[in-house]
Amino acid sequence: MTNAAEPASDFSFVQQISLKDNLAYSLEHAGQVTGIGRSALYIAVREGRLVARKCGRRTVVLRRDLEAFLAALPALALSPQA
Repeated sequence: MTNAAEPASDFSFVQQISLKDNLAYSLEHAGQVTGIGRSALYIAVREGRLVARKCGRRTVVLRRDLEAFLAALPALALSPQA
């Protein structure tokens, strides 16, 4: 039995460690790993910029495809300030 004063166990750090080692991610988890919103990832899939695959009803993105998508994003161009 747990004491109400005790904080709930937080295993989020375990999930973060294991997510980076996955071979494939759901779009929700891909968003968590990259910090890019799930909706933006769905748009990238629809536009063909991110390759997604189907496994039954589940949509997944391979880690290598997610890395390629991130690498293909345009670099931030900073303009010199006057």
